[in-house]
Amino acid sequence: MHKRNLAIIIHSLKGGGAERMVSILANGLKDFFDIHIVLFEKGVHYQLPVDQKVHVLSSGPAEEQSVVKNVLNLHPWAFRYAKYCKKHRIELSVSFLNRACYVNIMAKTLYGCTYKTIICERTHQLSILSQLGKLNAFITRFLIKKYYNKADLLLANSRQIKEDLIAHFYIRPEIKVIYNAVEIPKIRALMLEKPDFDFDPGFFYFISVAGFRVGKNHKVMVSAMDKLRHLPCKLLLVGQGKLQADVRDFVDKKQLSDRIIFIPQQTNPFKYVHASDCFILSSNVEGMPNVLLEALACGIPVISTDCLTGPREILAPDTDPGKTIKEGYELAKYGILCAVDEETAMADAMQKMFLDEALRNHYRSLAQERIADFDTAEIVHQFHNVFAGMFVEGAG
Repeated sequence: MHKRNLAIIIHSLKGGGAERMVSILANGLKDFFDIHIVLFEKGVHYQLPVDQKVHVLSSGPAEEQSVVKNVLNLHPWAFRYAKYCKKHRIELSVSFLNRACYVNIMAKTLYGCTYKTIICERTHQLSILSQLGKLNAFITRFLIKKYYNKADLLLANSRQIKEDLIAHFYIRPEIKVIYNAVEIPKIRALMLEKPDFDFDPGFFYFISVAGFRVGKNHKVMVSAMDKLRHLPCKLLLVGQGKLQADVRDFVDKKQLSDRIIFIPQQTNPFKYVHASDCFILSSNVEGMPNVLLEALACGIPVISTDCLTGPREILAPDTDPGKTIKEGYELAKYGILCAVDEETAMADAMQKMFLDEALRNHYRSLAQERIADFDTAEIVHQFHNVFAGMFVEGAG
């Protein structure tokens, strides 16, 4: 069987949700397409097929620079990518993350590539722009509008991201939604390993797995724990990041060092999640939070802020994804949603989960039902249908 030539371009495969998705697609679609992975710089931290074609556009690191230099660098990247795609007769080019998406379109529109283009958007861009400086935000908005509108198709990993692209960036090409994939069998095997931590049976354990960054908002969990100091609860914070020292100081200030335990970033966090009683996502903003999906795969009840984007689509899929609660908490179908950056709402949700054993058991029983919608085989099948459909469209 003749396999059609497909390229996937991304900055690197050093780590991250988009990068993990590329590795899943490379493994899941290798029997259907001749896949070429093109990187801006070396770095593969995910498993790829043994004979996977990987091409690196640079001999050195392609680090983020000033916004102006990043824009100027797009043209040489696009020229190199176009040269590679022409040589290997690439028929479909799929890109992940902003810079790769710009290069994908530029190689076609400026340097004569004839392939069809798919852009995969994994973040809520309006929320990201609000965190950038004025110049960076202006240029990013301009580039998204300019180049995304020249794609043949866009794939978003949440309904709210799709709506964001249409409403705020005026994207005209068709946008389809395909959610993130979860490697359920792998997680279920890893979660059974014994964690390097002694769980005291006299305590109820909440757990969060997140890098210590502003958007993850660890402090709202710490403040919530301060309100629950009368209950036999502890909180495990798994991860690392530049704000970890600041959060530690905040924990010490609250005199909660005996209740809040810091655990270094783990290659297998699932063994800690599975051994805990409830998972917490405290973010101010997300794309489509893999950790929330992975917690469901581990079979434990979850609490999440009702932030953009993803948590509501995961935990309350039958509701309007644009709905956001401003105070208190909501007992959603598959977990508890609470107001963003509200310590009282978070504390009340945590106390409800602690006190209501029937509710916990209810959410445990539904976790596997919900996570089946994100199973790797199902998500890869959806990507396959989209990619194959692009070749059919181009056949005539």
